[in-house]
Amino acid sequence: MELTQMSQLIEQKIKQMDAVDGILDILAEQKSSATGLYELALAKKIIQLKNGIEFNIDGEKVQNPPTTIIEKIAKGLCYSESIHKDLCESKYKNAITRIDMLKSQLNGYQSINRYMKEI
Repeated sequence: MELTQMSQLIEQKIKQMDAVDGILDILAEQKSSATGLYELALAKKIIQLKNGIEFNIDGEKVQNPPTTIIEKIAKGLCYSESIHKDLCESKYKNAITRIDMLKSQLNGYQSINRYMKEI
C-alpha cells in the first residue's frame, strides 16, 4: 500500500467520524425525549390506575389493582413507549460505539502511516 492510499483511508475515517458526530446530538435529543415521554405516560397510567380507571390488557380487565403492583401494571400498559425509549437509547449507544471503532481504525491507519514513512 502506498502513502497516498493510506492518506486517503485516514481522510475517509475522519469524514466518517465527523458524520457520526453530527448525528450524535440528534440521537441524544431523541433519547432524552423518548425517556421523558415514557416517564410521562407511566405517571399518567399510575394515576389512572389509582383513580380506578379500567384497562384491558390482552383481554384481561384491570381495575383497582393492589397498590404494590400498580407500577408493574403501568409499565406493562406503557410497553410501546418503553420500546421506543430503549430503541432510542440503543441508537445513541451504537453511535458512540461506532465513533470509538472509527477512532481505533484511524489510530491503526495513522500508526501504519508513520511506519511507512520511516521505511
